[in-house]
Amino acid sequence: MLLEMSVKMRRGHLDLTTQLSMNDSSVGLFGKSGVGKSTVLGLIAGTIQPQSGHIVLNGKILFNSRKGIVMPREQRPVGAVLQVDRANSAETVRDNLTIAYHRTLKHRRLFKLDFLIGLLELDTVFDHTIALLSPANANGWRWPAHC
Repeated sequence: MLLEMSVKMRRGHLDLTTQLSMNDSSVGLFGKSGVGKSTVLGLIAGTIQPQSGHIVLNGKILFNSRKGIVMPREQRPVGAVLQVDRANSAETVRDNLTIAYHRTLKHRRLFKLDFLIGLLELDTVFDHTIALLSPANANGWRWPAHC
């Protein structure tokens, strides 16, 4: 996976200027609470749009402010269930994952939902409402790329 990202944006009290280039199949983001990890993931997944810059993944332009390109999140070759995707805290983890799965274009669904649930070991929280999850768990669910 080759990711090139150079963006600027303001989100609440956070001024984010990010320049990064990654060429690896597995990447992790680490940092203190509030430093912008979820924001960076949201920018890549398309749940958040920067004010300026560009995001390119494996040669596909996800965002380019100069060219006026904003690829819809449903068409991006990544997926994420971020806290901003949670419409209702009374919904279950099952509800949230099912919605995200069906929002993914069919030709991008490489696995069945049940297989992913087992793979990610979500059985123990699958029927819990989002409101019952700890804040760290509620904010930390991530949907793997190419589900």
